Amino acid sequence: MVPRVAVGLPFFNSVDTLAGAIRSVFSQSFSDWELVLVDDGSTDGSLEIARSVKDPRVRVYSDGRNRSLSSRLNEIALLARAPLLARMDADDLMYPRRLERQVQFLDAHPEVDVVGTGICTIDGERRPNGKRGVAPLDLRTFCVAIRGVFIHPTVMGRTVWFLANPYDTRIPRAQDYELWLRTFRRSSFSTLPEMLTFYSEVLDGTLDRIRCSHTSRMDALRRAHNRDFPRWLPPAVMACMSLKMAVYRFLWTMGFRRYLLLRRNAPLSVDEVNEALSTLEFVLSFPVSGLNG
Repeated sequence: MVPRVAVGLPFFNSVDTLAGAIRSVFSQSFSDWELVLVDDGSTDGSLEIARSVKDPRVRVYSDGRNRSLSSRLNEIALLARAPLLARMDADDLMYPRRLERQVQFLDAHPEVDVVGTGICTIDGERRPNGKRGVAPLDLRTFCVAIRGVFIHPTVMGRTVWFLANPYDTRIPRAQDYELWLRTFRRSSFSTLPEMLTFYSEVLDGTLDRIRCSHTSRMDALRRAHNRDFPRWLPPAVMACMSLKMAVYRFLWTMGFRRYLLLRRNAPLSVDEVNEALSTLEFVLSFPVSGLNG
């Protein structure tokens, strides 16, 4: 039988986090899913972890090559058998009701193409730090150009939409930003103002990732010159982004690293922290046949 949801999980050298990500899929209150695990040329044992899972709902694909995240995301859309496709990264975790809540929303709103959620950010020790993405979407053109739309690994959408709107494989990072910028005018986007994904944010390598994302966003905006945006918009947004990057780089080198990371998030209440901790314990201890990591 065709499942309702395909969970697409690309991974590359994720030996320390992949098992937890897989457990969080199995811990879902909604069980009519398939898990599509696509390896991007891992060399650290991640592929062995993926192949150790014993469940007919799980499919593992590997061609031994390192092709890029965008290519693997497009591959997942082609491999998905379900009418709905949920994104996930190998270092993130799902709240147990994530799939249930998003399926309910898309069933109730057939006009919506993609729906995202809020996140609870966690550090490298999987301790909750803050929340983000719980405000309503602002789909005004300037706001989309400045901030994008969704937090990428939280989205669920209709598989046919992802097939019709593939990721640009020329973009090394910020693939989602380019996709939302290209499609928001002719698509229907929405969000659930709830924390339904644990999003990993660590200090190591963060500045390099931000620099790469900045470059990718600038490339996407240059291509936006050819679309129906006001002529002033891409240059104005690029100027704002360059100024922000300069300030960020200065504060980072001055030792304000943790402050900059935490500043991106709203604080969690005591009840939210306690709920996050109990949920993490439940998810990370959920039994999965064949999985030992």
